[in-house]
Amino acid sequence: MQTLQTITVENLCELPVSALQSWIDRADIAYYRSGHQAIMADSLYDLIKKRLLQLSPEDERHHRVGSPYSAEEMRTKITHSIPMGSLDNTDDGVKGYAKWHDMILEAVQGSSLRILHSLKIDGSSICASYRNGKLVRAVTRGNGTVGDDVTANAAQFQGLPTVLPELIDCEVRGEAILFKADFETICQRDNLTGDDISNARNVGNGIVGRSDGKDAHMMHFLAFNIVTPGLTRLNGEDEKLAFLSRLGFNVVPHAVVNSIQEIHDFHDHIVDIRDTLPYDIDGIVVVLNSLARQQEFITSDIKSQLRPKYARAIKLPLKSAITEIIDVVVTVGHTGAIIPTAGLKRVRVGGVFVSSALMNNWNEVRDMDVAVGDKVKVVLSGDIIPKIVGVVDRPKNRIPIQEPTTCPACRSATTRNIRGKDGAVTYCTNNRCPDVVYAKIDKWVGTSKKGVGIMDLGDEIITALFEAGHVSDPADLYTITVETLENLTTSKGVRVGRSRAEKIVKNITSKKTLPLPVFLGSLGIELLGRRRAEMMITQAEGKLNTLDDWLNEAVWENLAMPGLGLAIREAIVKGLEDCKPLINKLRSVGVHIGDVVTVAPDPEKSVATIAGKSFCFTGTRDLVEEVQAAGGIIKSGVSKGLHYLVQKDPTSTSGKTMKAESYGTKIIGVDYLREVLAGNAILDDV
Repeated sequence: MQTLQTITVENLCELPVSALQSWIDRADIAYYRSGHQAIMADSLYDLIKKRLLQLSPEDERHHRVGSPYSAEEMRTKITHSIPMGSLDNTDDGVKGYAKWHDMILEAVQGSSLRILHSLKIDGSSICASYRNGKLVRAVTRGNGTVGDDVTANAAQFQGLPTVLPELIDCEVRGEAILFKADFETICQRDNLTGDDISNARNVGNGIVGRSDGKDAHMMHFLAFNIVTPGLTRLNGEDEKLAFLSRLGFNVVPHAVVNSIQEIHDFHDHIVDIRDTLPYDIDGIVVVLNSLARQQEFITSDIKSQLRPKYARAIKLPLKSAITEIIDVVVTVGHTGAIIPTAGLKRVRVGGVFVSSALMNNWNEVRDMDVAVGDKVKVVLSGDIIPKIVGVVDRPKNRIPIQEPTTCPACRSATTRNIRGKDGAVTYCTNNRCPDVVYAKIDKWVGTSKKGVGIMDLGDEIITALFEAGHVSDPADLYTITVETLENLTTSKGVRVGRSRAEKIVKNITSKKTLPLPVFLGSLGIELLGRRRAEMMITQAEGKLNTLDDWLNEAVWENLAMPGLGLAIREAIVKGLEDCKPLINKLRSVGVHIGDVVTVAPDPEKSVATIAGKSFCFTGTRDLVEEVQAAGGIIKSGVSKGLHYLVQKDPTSTSGKTMKAESYGTKIIGVDYLREVLAGNAILDDV
């Protein structure tokens, strides 16, 4: 598809009607939805319209006023007609390709394979739907089942036509990405420097979801698949991409190869040129080219379609950089955990600046033999979290990082525990350690998801209150007066003032009545967050519905539930015992903890196939109350005898999913369950 820069008066007559229609749609959308932002000169717009009038005088664009897609479409949730899955990775990157290749070769009983490889673009997955050749909807991947309608923005994307040269019905899937050059343009335009800069992927994803359409015309769409009901002339993945290109789409770079060595060569080439590509990638996709042969791997199991065995993603080595550890800061968290954070000489890794890396596993610090002054290799784990993965150079004057035997805040003795995936964690043994006390206050204030969520009470004010002696625990927050707050001065020399003080006190007061799971999860008890509290309340089936139940030792002695091991039980019971003085104080200052009300089955809403059956939910809490009202039993964990696991993401390979499969538990989607509750389906249909 031609770009604006290549369209001239001379070659305008060579453009097909569909291209003219697409450019008019893009121009109208950009102008009417992005603050009169023109993507082409008025003279060129007039020439395109004039040419379209010559070729298609009855076209709706001649009398249409405004954008063909409304802003309202940007706020609509859409269920995908075919869920958007994701690919499994090969084992150990390209080293695992041969194993997958041989597995496919054996399955199809052939002597050789034609494999299509392509770049795995690191952007926002989009599904564009066409009816009679016209773009009618574009939806983000979302959770794979439900995504956001972004049609009005997608219609501005380069490489995604609004009108096709063929009057077909189809779905086209691809990645919406912001090119590196356009990212730099945005940074310069908006004066973004240093820590303000994120990366092209994050900025691009933000543009995709904007309701005002700003910068949408800077996004590019690279198509990688097309679903065309009734179209049988396509025999291979390469033919699909060629067809997409003929329809006017930009497609992912690709090629068909025959040998394992060719894939290794391509992988090594991409690793070498990765930084010179115009956009970000995070791997390579390999897929069996023959569409007919692909069908041999499709079964009635939905996962065979959403995570097909005939395709794999080959992850590239993590983006990395070499830098120096310049210091180590040791902090004490709300559980008493003493955590070292390495201060790094500022370096850019994968498009973001990194100046620190968490090192919360003391065993790793010891085994890696890492010290201040070392040159280290830093990667972005999951393309997000900075992580030191190795030492490159150890100078003679390096300073070892010693695991503390006393707390850096209060000099109390430390203790050491192994906490699952967190490895070896060192703790302060003093419950009144000032850093632990402060962290618990900060944890309580927290956010709406982690803590009670007291608005406008930021770290600066919390620190000032704590250092002035006004607050020594979360309960003291509820005794703070406007007079105390208004005269408070932060470390930056800013006085809070009357109006802000009144607002903060009002926000604190609004958090005096708290649901039981929120209250428990905000206390800062190790291994007891809000989510675990909710699951345990459900699993206990009425035995943990009140705070007094949680504080009753006799209840714990007789409590058994899946996933509640001895270590978790002991940590929670000890944490509750240690928190009793705080809990009593919170109650005395007027904090009310709401009891959990068990939803009794409603005979009028009871669904025959649900009543008496047990359900566990993973990835969603939607429909829990509806299932209870229909007579269903909610479980927090997967165990033998569970009837149904309800999952939000049909492609999930979570621990619950794997466990349910091993037990033979039926796995259903939340959308199917919704149909059951509406009376449009029965569970026996699954």
